[in-house]
Amino acid sequence: MDFHTIGRPIGKAAAAIFLLFGWQLLGIIIGAIIVGFWSLFNEGFNLQHDIMGIGLLAGDILALWYFLKRKKIPIHWGCIEKEDQKSTVLYVLIMGLGLIVILSYLEEILELNMPPELDDLFNVLSYRLDGILSICLFGPIVEEIALRGIVLPNMLTLFKKPWLAILATAMLFGMIHMNVAQMIGAVLSGIVLSWLAYQTGSLIPSILLHILNNSISTSLQWMAPDLKLLSDIPDSVNLILLISGIILFSFGIKKLHSLFVHYDILIK
Repeated sequence: MDFHTIGRPIGKAAAAIFLLFGWQLLGIIIGAIIVGFWSLFNEGFNLQHDIMGIGLLAGDILALWYFLKRKKIPIHWGCIEKEDQKSTVLYVLIMGLGLIVILSYLEEILELNMPPELDDLFNVLSYRLDGILSICLFGPIVEEIALRGIVLPNMLTLFKKPWLAILATAMLFGMIHMNVAQMIGAVLSGIVLSWLAYQTGSLIPSILLHILNNSISTSLQWMAPDLKLLSDIPDSVNLILLISGIILFSFGIKKLHSLFVHYDILIK
């Protein structure tokens, strides 16, 4: 494999990550301009929170426009046959619920906590409309387009073994979160997200799973912000929850595999 063969997919993957952060940065700059202007005439602004809330949403919308319209990255069902589409959605949701439970326990066992400033920002954004839209909808779509729509196909070109491409994409997905607390969960979930995209040639399953994960995290922040599964819930309930999560995840993966096993059109 010559330098051109290696460098081209790596360059395209790196460009996707760079664009993802670049549009976010531009969005924050736009947010700062908007908030700065309105704060001259109105009181009650929290500059940091308003800039981040408006800026992240603006960055996601700009990135979505760019990837869909300029880069023409398609969001379609890929090789998922019409009769399998509803089943795919159902099994992705079932598997996703199980995965969320498993990762929640893993994070507590490993005592993974986000940096205080990042945790505070997430808590604030979880109660803002712009933050909710960014975290639960636009952010997952944009990240899936960049990681599973651009990075993964280029990793499949780079590596002969698909599992290496899936793992490399998941590792990059973990790295872009830039903190250990989120990185481990992002890598593990990224493997599942990349597997879904690889098996189907579609971004829809991974987008659904990503939205589900972020939406549940945000909902839990509303309902029980200080809940600790291992310390606040009785051991018997903890065991039932964990076993249920493993069963749901295993069932969903098995059913999805049975749907996808005959597909031979991978991500293009």
